[in-house]
Amino acid sequence: MKWHVLLLVLMSSMLLGKPVERDVYLTGAWGARPGGEGSPSYYEKAGFTLIQEGNHRWLTKKDWYYIGTVSGRPPTAAARPFESADGKIQNSISLFTHVNFNAPSVEEWWNEYVPQVVERKFEPERIRFWKVHNEFGYSSGDIFDYSPGSISKYRDWLKARYGTVEKLNSGWKSSWKSFDDVEPPRKNFKEQLGNWLDWRRFTSWNFGRYFRETGDLVRQKVPTARVSDNFYNTTGLDGWDLFELAKQTDYLALDIYAIGRWAGLMSQMDLGRSAARAWGKPFLMMEYHAGPNHWITEVYDWHLYVEALLALARESRALQWYMWNSGKSGREEGIHGILDWSGNPTERLTAVTRTSAFLQRFAPVFNRMSGKTNVGIVISNDSQYLQRALGMNVYLHKSTNQKMGRLMNLAGYAFSFVDAQQLPELNLSEYDALILAGCPVVSTAARKTLEAFIDRGKVVVIHPESGLYDEFGHPVSMVEWEDETIEAKEGDLFALRNPKAGEQYRMAVSPWVMSKTSIREPEKELAVASEYGKFLASLGVKPGMEIGCEGIGRGEVDVRLLRDNKLNVLFVAKTTKDAADLTLKLNGFDKAATGWLYAPDTAAVRKIEGKVVDGALQFTLALGDNAGCGGVLLFGEWQPVVDLSSASGQDTFRPGEQTELLVGVVNLGTVAVSGRASLTLPAGWVARPVSGDGFAGLRPGERTQVAFKLEVPADASLDFFGINTPIEAKVTFTEGASGDLFAKMHPFVKPTLDVRVVYRDKMLNPWQELTPPVLRWGWDSEVRTPPPAPMAIRGDTPAILELDCRKDLIGKPLSLSVVHEDGTPGKIRVADGGKAVLVDKLPVIFDLPESGTYRLTADVAGYSQMETFLAAAGIETAARVLANTKAQKPGSIKLAVAAERRSAGTPLLVAWPTDADGEVLAPYNSITSGRLYDSSGRLVPFEFSKGGIEINADVAADGVSVFEFVPNEPRLEGTPRLSCEQVDAATMVVTGDTYRMTLNTLYGWITKMELKTSQGWRDFLVERSGPVLKTEAGNQVGPESSEGVTLFSYTFTSTSGYLEFERPYDGGKISIRERWWFEPNHAKVDVRLFNRTMGPLQYGDFTYEIGVNGKTSPKWCVLNSEGELFQEGTMPSNGQSSAKQSMVFFSPEGASMAVTLRRAARNLGWASIANSVKHTPNVTKIDFIRSFTFDPVDFLLGEFDLWMSSDGLPAQGDPGLTWSF
Repeated sequence: MKWHVLLLVLMSSMLLGKPVERDVYLTGAWGARPGGEGSPSYYEKAGFTLIQEGNHRWLTKKDWYYIGTVSGRPPTAAARPFESADGKIQNSISLFTHVNFNAPSVEEWWNEYVPQVVERKFEPERIRFWKVHNEFGYSSGDIFDYSPGSISKYRDWLKARYGTVEKLNSGWKSSWKSFDDVEPPRKNFKEQLGNWLDWRRFTSWNFGRYFRETGDLVRQKVPTARVSDNFYNTTGLDGWDLFELAKQTDYLALDIYAIGRWAGLMSQMDLGRSAARAWGKPFLMMEYHAGPNHWITEVYDWHLYVEALLALARESRALQWYMWNSGKSGREEGIHGILDWSGNPTERLTAVTRTSAFLQRFAPVFNRMSGKTNVGIVISNDSQYLQRALGMNVYLHKSTNQKMGRLMNLAGYAFSFVDAQQLPELNLSEYDALILAGCPVVSTAARKTLEAFIDRGKVVVIHPESGLYDEFGHPVSMVEWEDETIEAKEGDLFALRNPKAGEQYRMAVSPWVMSKTSIREPEKELAVASEYGKFLASLGVKPGMEIGCEGIGRGEVDVRLLRDNKLNVLFVAKTTKDAADLTLKLNGFDKAATGWLYAPDTAAVRKIEGKVVDGALQFTLALGDNAGCGGVLLFGEWQPVVDLSSASGQDTFRPGEQTELLVGVVNLGTVAVSGRASLTLPAGWVARPVSGDGFAGLRPGERTQVAFKLEVPADASLDFFGINTPIEAKVTFTEGASGDLFAKMHPFVKPTLDVRVVYRDKMLNPWQELTPPVLRWGWDSEVRTPPPAPMAIRGDTPAILELDCRKDLIGKPLSLSVVHEDGTPGKIRVADGGKAVLVDKLPVIFDLPESGTYRLTADVAGYSQMETFLAAAGIETAARVLANTKAQKPGSIKLAVAAERRSAGTPLLVAWPTDADGEVLAPYNSITSGRLYDSSGRLVPFEFSKGGIEINADVAADGVSVFEFVPNEPRLEGTPRLSCEQVDAATMVVTGDTYRMTLNTLYGWITKMELKTSQGWRDFLVERSGPVLKTEAGNQVGPESSEGVTLFSYTFTSTSGYLEFERPYDGGKISIRERWWFEPNHAKVDVRLFNRTMGPLQYGDFTYEIGVNGKTSPKWCVLNSEGELFQEGTMPSNGQSSAKQSMVFFSPEGASMAVTLRRAARNLGWASIANSVKHTPNVTKIDFIRSFTFDPVDFLLGEFDLWMSSDGLPAQGDPGLTWSF
C-alpha cells in the first residue's frame, strides 16, 4: 500500500472513530438432532452458536462452533477391566466410564486411536471444546482402581514424589523395601493414612494426567485444541479434584442440574469458578439444567434467565444447556427438554432465544470480565479422604465450606475457594484473608505458606476442625485452644486469639465448629452472616458491598461485581418471581454514577442513578415479578450499547396492529458519537422512521432514541413463543466510533382474541406442554403427570375462560357458543348471571350432553376465536348423580365414582374430605369401622387406608357408580375381589375376579393360571411360566433349574396385593427377583436379573416364558397404543407385539388375557431395550435382551402387565376415576 493511501485510511479511521467491538459468546444445547419436529429451524432461531459436532450437516448456517469428543471403546483384545477395593472386576464403572486408561494395552491403542479420530473430524479447527469422554470418572460407591496398570502408575508417581523409598517410609511411618513393593490400601485406611491419602491424591492427579496427555494427542493434529472433560458435583473419592483438573487441562466444565436448589447451584459454580481461576483457565457450564425432571416437574422461562445470570456472574465463558429435546425413552424419559416431548416449543425456548440475543450483545465483556476477591476459603479433597478413612460422612467438610461460602455471599464479601494442596503454588496476593472453616489436613508446606501470608500483614481465620493433620495424616495442631488464649464470651461464635506483645490480630481463631451447627433457617443464616462479617471487619477485612432487600429474603438475591477494564459489571439475580426493592451499596466507589440495567428477557434498558451514601456508591433497584428476575447493571467506560423496545413497553403484538418501536443508544464510551439506525423485520412487516433515522453528538453517559412506526400485517403468523418474528435493530456509527452494533427483540405475536379454557385449575387447551407425562431419572425414580381431567358432562360445570386480547377490545360484549364434534350443541353461560363481556378472566358454566371433543367459539367486535377441549364423566357428573340418588341406609355417607374409560375393579383410594391444612374433617376423622354397599344393596369389600378407604371401582365408560358407606357399624364384607391362599409349603393360589393363579413358592414360578369364563374356571396358562436364561454355552436355565427361593414375602388385602420372591440361577452366579402387584383383573410385574459374582458375566438370551398353547389359546390379536386392532391370527400362525402394543390371547370360550410391555433396560444402560412378545406354536415368551455381558454392580430390568377378562377384550390402562361425596 502506498504511503498516501495508508494516510487516507488512517485519517478516515480518526474521523470515524475507534471501531466498536463485537464477539461471539458460545451458547447451545445438547441433543439437537435432525428428526425432531422443527429442531433444525428452532435451533438456529434460538441464536445458538455452539453445537455438538456430528449434528452440523442439518444446519443451514455454516458459522457454528462445535463441541467435539474423541471418546471410544477399545477393541476386545486391548480392553482391560477395572478393579474395586473389594476385588470386584468390572468392564465399566457407572454410565460413562468404560475405558481403563491405566492398562498398557489400552494406552497403546489410545495413542493410535485419538489422532486418527481427530483427523476424521469435520472442521476440527472449529471445535472450541474437545471432550475426552463424558463425565468420565469413578462414579461409584466403591473405591477404584486397583487394576495392575493403575497400581504400577501409582508406584511411578510415588517415585517422582518422594525420590527414595526411605523418604516415603519416613513420611508414612512404614517399612516398604522398595517402591515396587508398595500396595495401595484396600481396607483399614485409618491404620495407613499416609498411603491412603497419597493413593487418593494419585488417583485425582492420574485423571488430570489422562486428560492432559489426551490433549497432547489431539494437538498433534489441531495445535490450538483445548481439551478436557465435563464433571459434576461429587466427592474426591470418585477420582475428581477440580483444582487438579484445572491445573492439568485446558478448561474446566461442569454439569449442574439444580434449578430451584439455588444455593447448591451457586456453591457448585463458585467451586468450579475458583478452580479454573486458580490456574487461569476458562470456566464454563457444559450441561446446564434446561427442563423438568423427577424433582422439579415444572421449569419456566424465568428459571433459565436466573440460571444464565448466576453463571455469568461466576465468569462462565459458555452456556450449553441440557437438553434440546426431552428424552424420548430410557433412563431420561421426558426430562430436561427445552422443547417438549414431541419436539414442540415451550416458554423455555423463548428464554434461551432471548438469553442468546442478550449474550451476543455483550459478548466482548462477558468473554473477558472477572471479579476481584479478597477472601479465600481454604478447602481440600484431603478432607474427604480423611473422613472416609475415619468412617465419617465424606460430605461433612465439603458442606461446611459450602456453608462458609454462602455466609460470605450474604455478608457481601467477594470470595473464592482455595485448594490447600496447591497453596504453595498459588499467587495469593489478591486475598486479604484466608478462612479454614473445615480443612483438617494441612500440609507442612501449606502451613509455611499461611505463615508467610500472615507475615505479609494478611489475616488467617482458623476453625476448630482445621489444621489437625499433616499431609501424611499425622496429628498436629496449628493453634492452642486453652481458654486463656481466646477472647470469647459464653455463646460467642467468633472470637480472637489474644495477641502477644506488639502483635496484631492476624491469626484469628473461631471456636465455632461449623459442621455441627445447622443454620438453614433464612433469618438465622442472615444473622450469622452478619456477625461473621463484623468479625472479619474487626480484623480489617472489609466487604465489597452491602445489600438490603424488601419484599424478598436476602438469601433470595445474588449480587456479584465483575470488571472489564474500566467497565463495572454488576450482576443481580433474584431466585424468586416475587417483586423486590434492592439497595446495593458498593464499597470502594466514592463518586456518583449512572448505571444501565439490561436484562436477558428483553432488549430494552433501564436507567438507574447511583448516589454516594456514607462514602459508598448506592443503587436502588425496583425489580418486579418480571420473567428475567434481575439483570446486569453496567457503569463505567466501554463503548456505545444499543437497545430496542416498543413505546408501550409491551413485547406482544397483534396482527394488523400499529405501534412505535424505539432504537436506543447508551454511550458508555469516552467520546461523543453519531450514527443512524435501521430495522430488520419479519417478511411483510413494515417500519418507517418517525422523524429521521439518525442521531448526532451523543455525549458520553447519555442516551438517545430513534423512533420507527411499525405496521404488523393483518395476516401475520402467530408466534406464541417469540421465535419466528425477531426484530433486529442495527446502529451504524458515523462519528466518534465506527462499525455496526445490534440489538434483537423477540416479540410474541398473539391473535386479536385468545381464549383458554381452565377447568379445576388446569388448562384444557394449553398453548404449551410444560410437563411431559413421564419424568424419569434412572430406572427407579420417575414421576407421572396425568393429563388435565376432561370437563365433566351432563349438567352444570364451572370453568374459567382466560381471555387475552387487544387492549381496545377490553369490556366489549362477548358472544360464546360450544358444540360437540358430532354437531350436538352444548350450553355455556356466564356464572352468577353475569354479562358476557371481554375481561381477562371470565367465570362461566358449561352444560355438555356427552363425552368427546367440543369446539368453543368466542366472538367480539367482529373477531372470532375457536378452541377445542375434551369432556367426559367427572367429579361434577358424579356429584349430580349423587344428588339425585336417595340414600338406602340410615346415617350413610353416599359416594359416587365416575370413570372416563371402563374400570374393571381398579383399586381406588377414596380420601375423606380435609381442611386447608390437610386434616380430615369431622365426622370422617372419627370413623374406625363401617360397611360399604353398592347401589343394589350388596356388601362391597373395602380396606381402611390412611385418610380414607380403598375400594375396587367397577364403572362403565362415561358412567357413574354409587356406593353407600355406613360408618362405625360392625364390619361386614362381601366376597373379596382378591384373595391369597397358601395351600401348602410349595403352593400359593391368588384369585381375582377373572383369574386364578397357582404359584410354586419353593422354586418361584407360575404353575398354571385359570380364567373365569362363561362356563366356569378354565385352564389357560397350562405350561410353566417364568424367567428363562440362556447360558453362554446355549443351555436354557428356567425356574425349575433354580436352587430354590431365597426371598419370599407377600401382603394381600381384599382389594389389592403384593408378592415378591427371589431365587438363584446358574449355580448362584445370578439371582432373579420378581415383584407382582395384583388387582382383581390386572397384575403388574417387575423382573430383575442380578449378577452376584465378583466379575463380568456373559449370557445369551433373557426371556420370560408365558405358558399359553394352541389348545387353551387358539386365537390371538395385537392392539396398538390406542387400543385399535393391529394384527390378529389363530394357531399355528405366529404373532408378535412390541412396546406400546398389547398382545391378547383368547380362550375358546372368549375369555382373554392381554400382555402389555412396559420397560426393559440395563441399570447401567442409557436407553431402553427393544423388547417384544413372541407367540408361536412351541413357546410364547417376552424377549427382554439378547446376548449380553454385565458387571457385578449392574442389573437387568423387565416390566410387563397382564390384563384379564371373562368376556372379550380386557379393560386396560388408567380409567380416569374421580369421586364425590
